[in-house]
Amino acid sequence: MTGRLLVTAVAALVAWLIAAETQAQPLGTFRWQLQPFCNVVTVNVIQQGAVYTVDGFDDQCGAPQRAPLVGLATPNPDGSIGLGLQVVTVPSGRGLQIDARMTLATLSGSWRDSAGNSGTLAFGASTGGSPRPAPTVPGSAIAAGTITSGQLAATIFGGTGVATTVARSDHLHDDRYYTKAQADASKAAVIEGPGVFTPATLTVQYDHAAISEVVVTPKAGHLLISKFIRRSFVCASGGHLYFLTVDGVPVRSSAAFVPGQVLEFAGFLSGATVGVVASGSHTLSVGSQCVSGAYTGAGGHTVSNSSVVVLP
Repeated sequence: MTGRLLVTAVAALVAWLIAAETQAQPLGTFRWQLQPFCNVVTVNVIQQGAVYTVDGFDDQCGAPQRAPLVGLATPNPDGSIGLGLQVVTVPSGRGLQIDARMTLATLSGSWRDSAGNSGTLAFGASTGGSPRPAPTVPGSAIAAGTITSGQLAATIFGGTGVATTVARSDHLHDDRYYTKAQADASKAAVIEGPGVFTPATLTVQYDHAAISEVVVTPKAGHLLISKFIRRSFVCASGGHLYFLTVDGVPVRSSAAFVPGQVLEFAGFLSGATVGVVASGSHTLSVGSQCVSGAYTGAGGHTVSNSSVVVLP
C-alpha cells in the first residue's frame, strides 16, 4: 500500500471518529485481508448516529461467488476500532461471525471468528494463502433432518394438552409428595396367623347363598370384610365352622367355631383376604364346614349385612 493511500484512509477514519451525528453519511470503502488466509473483505462504511454500519462481501479468495456480509463498527474507549461482521458463507449458507480490532495508526490489528480461526487483520493487503475453512456444524448440535414432523406431532405426548406449563428438568417430586419407597412401604400386608385347631385349608361344604351380597370395589387391594349373619347349620357329629367367602374363595382369618349342640349362630364374621382382589363386582357369602363328617341341614333365619374396606 502506498503512503498516500494509507494517509487517505486514516483521514477517512479520523473523520469517522469525530464526525457529527448525522444520518446515513458515507465514509468510504475499506479492504482487509484476514491473514493467514487469502480471504479479503471489502466493506462500505456509513455513519448512523453514534454507530457505523458496514456492508460488503468476503471475496472467498477470488471464488466465482462472494459471501455477503453486514455488521457494525464502533470506536472503543481504549482507542481501537472494533468491527463485528456477520458473513453468510457460500454455497453452504452457514453463518460466520467475525470479531476484529484495529488501531487507528495502522488500520490493522487482529481478528477471530466463531469457527475458532484467528489471525492478523491486514489493511489493504492481498498476499495470498489458503482459503479460510468453511464453518461446520458442531458435534453437539442436532444435525438437519434429525427431528422429523412425526416426532413433534401432538399425538406423541400424553394428556389432554390443556396444561400451559411444563416441569423443569431439575424439579423434584419427593420434596412435596411421598417417595416411591415410602409409597411402597405404605402398602397393606395381610399376615394370617396359623390359628389354633383351625384347618389350614377351609372347604365350603355348604354355601349360605341366601345371605350372599354383591359389592363393587373401586380399586384393587386386600379386602377387609365384616359381615353380620344369623344362620343355622347342622353336622352329623361335632361342631362346625362359619367363614366368609369372596367369589367362593374362603377367607380363613374369618373362621368362627360353633359347638355341635348349638345349631344357630348370630354374630359378626370378619377377616382380610391374604391376596389382592381385583377391582369390580364380587360376591360376598358365608361358607360352612363340619369339623368332622357331613352336614345334615342348614337354614334358619336369613339376616345379614356387610361392610368392605379396600386396603392399599
